[in-house]
Amino acid sequence: NGRQRKWLLPYWCRYNPNEPVRVTKDLNWEGARDFNTDIFIRRGQTLRINNRLHLPDRGVIYVDPGARLLLGPGAIIHSDCGGAWGGIKIGVTDSGYRGEVVVDDGAILLNEQK
Repeated sequence: NGRQRKWLLPYWCRYNPNEPVRVTKDLNWEGARDFNTDIFIRRGQTLRINNRLHLPDRGVIYVDPGARLLLGPGAIIHSDCGGAWGGIKIGVTDSGYRGEVVVDDGAILLNEQK
């Protein structure tokens, strides 16, 4: 919760691209999460986010061709480190096969790098 979080050292601001989160099965995220790395959603898998998600400055969500990212009405994606997170990158094959991102009207994307 927010009161506990303010007492923690913000390790989530130390971007580490060498240990990404790999989504290799369908997942539903409901509780608040802080990551210091990128997120890769692999082909054939779905990640449903319906919570607050912190990514570090330059941290990216990659959606592979054939993967799905679903942002529910409770989704808030942001960087709490003073800069901008790297956004959502959708993979596309040469034949046009692509990842899918579905964003609910209530989902919020804050300080996303443009």
